[in-house]
This record gives sequence, structure tokens and C-alpha cells, in this order.
Amino acid sequence: MSAETQRFVLALASLVTMLVAFLVAVLVFRHSPKAGETIVAVLGPVGTLAGLVVGERVGSAGRERAETRADNAQQRADVAEEKLTVATAAEPDVLEKARRLRPDLFTPQTAKGGEGSR
Repeated sequence: MSAETQRFVLALASLVTMLVAFLVAVLVFRHSPKAGETIVAVLGPVGTLAGLVVGERVGSAGRERAETRADNAQQRADVAEEKLTVATAAEPDVLEKARRLRPDLFTPQTAKGGEGSR
């Protein structure tokens, strides 16, 4: 069981426990003049745990989407690097041609022959 699933199960078990405590509080204090205070005291943690469960699910989904986008970007970068390697092997001066055609794509340091952004 993953850590995320364990956290979800723990939060869900806590939520169920708090709901049982709420029902017990309602039954025990239903004739008390301050029953509302007791019930509200139990409802606070219930709301907090419900927020935890929802936040965990939303955050997890967002993280997975971000990881997928990062993986896709890395794959595209790897393909571009491979194409550049093949192109430079076939035509050694291709980088200089690219610098002449699109100088805006090269940093001043790269254009002067230094190391690029890597």
C-alpha cells in the first residue's frame, strides 16, 4: 500500500471516528441546555479531516499531471538533442549556420564560444 493510500485510509478512519463521536454527542447531550456547544466541538475536527482528504486527492492529482508534463518535456528535449547530434555529425558547421540565421536563440556567452546554458 502506497504512502498516499495509507494517508487516505487514516484520514477516512479518523473521519468515521469523528462522525461516530458526533452521533454519540448528539444522543448523550440532546437534552442538555448547551448541546450545541458540544456538537460544534465535534464538528470542527470533522471538517478539518474532510478538508484533509479532499486536499490530499487534489494535490496528488496535480502532482501527477506535473510529473507527466515534465516527463513529456524531457522526452522532447532528448529527441531534439539526438536530432542535433545527428545533424552536426552529418554537417559539422550546422551550429554556426543556426547562429547566423537565428542569433536571438543563442546567449552572448554561447555565441562567443563559451559554454551554453548547460
